[in-house]
Amino acid sequence: MRALTLLALAALSLTACGGDGADATDPPVDVGDPTLQPGQVEVLHFRVPCQGEGRQLCLQVRGHGKASFENFYSEIEGFDFVWGERTILAVHEEPLADAPADGPDVRYVLDDIVEAETVRAAFELTLEAGDFTPAGPTELTLLDGTRAACASADLCRVIAARAGEAPALVRVRAGEPGEPLSIFRVMQ
Repeated sequence: MRALTLLALAALSLTACGGDGADATDPPVDVGDPTLQPGQVEVLHFRVPCQGEGRQLCLQVRGHGKASFENFYSEIEGFDFVWGERTILAVHEEPLADAPADGPDVRYVLDDIVEAETVRAAFELTLEAGDFTPAGPTELTLLDGTRAACASADLCRVIAARAGEAPALVRVRAGEPGEPLSIFRVMQ
């Protein structure tokens, strides 16, 4: 869990220090998004399945001076994530006095929503068995309770079958707030 906490801290690093979190295959980037100020983080418009203490959906976050987005395994108190909305947040860290040995030792608290933008562009999710449960012939429910509507019953069956064998890479689009996500293609 300490490794996960360190990864989360790197994602929300409030000062530029050292590497940018990119691996050797990433193109070189100088300092990330120059519009992010110290104390600000950018949250992408979608979550991705990830492995923390168990399978969960992680925010995709980058902090000031960071070039790439990383999984964020915790929550940001006061922030309600909305699928299809990219946000820039002003946040601060508060130490946890009674932090468990295998858990995070800080919590992140929202100070302000600096910017929010609706993004209707499609994104990809890699779904494994257990990342969703069938909720009807054309609907799945993701780990966080988010509903996802398949374009057809056949598409939902293909996703379930492929996720049972190997992860299924799917193309998804967020709808209006309160509407289910739209799964419209299996990529592999």
